[in-house]
Amino acid sequence: RAMAPRRLALISRGLIGMVSLRAAHTNALVEPRLGFIGVGTIASAVVRGLCAGDETPPPSILLGPRSAVTAQALAAEFAGRVSVAPDNQAVVDGCDVLFLSVLPQQASGVLEALCLREDQLLVSLISTAS
Repeated sequence: RAMAPRRLALISRGLIGMVSLRAAHTNALVEPRLGFIGVGTIASAVVRGLCAGDETPPPSILLGPRSAVTAQALAAEFAGRVSVAPDNQAVVDGCDVLFLSVLPQQASGVLEALCLREDQLLVSLISTAS
């Protein structure tokens, strides 16, 4: 049974709230930069949920270009908060927390093509059948 988009967004917001990053030069807490590779139904719901709340400023979100129509629509809907990267590696390079939301059969190929940093958090939003 699929989770409602709002519940997915709340779960993601809770996860992001647990990730605290410190700027090296000031030792101050900073909001993590979020990246999404795969911008389908699940990732779109999470992005909308993260951007919909008024209680805290939304994090900076960078989307992969593969689902160009959806990615551009989210960037237009949340201008200034969401942007589209030219390629998947640019998403990786521009984020602290990377959400992978691709089809299960695409995951290994997508990950093999990327150079992730040791300090990055990788979150899988890949659906599987049980």
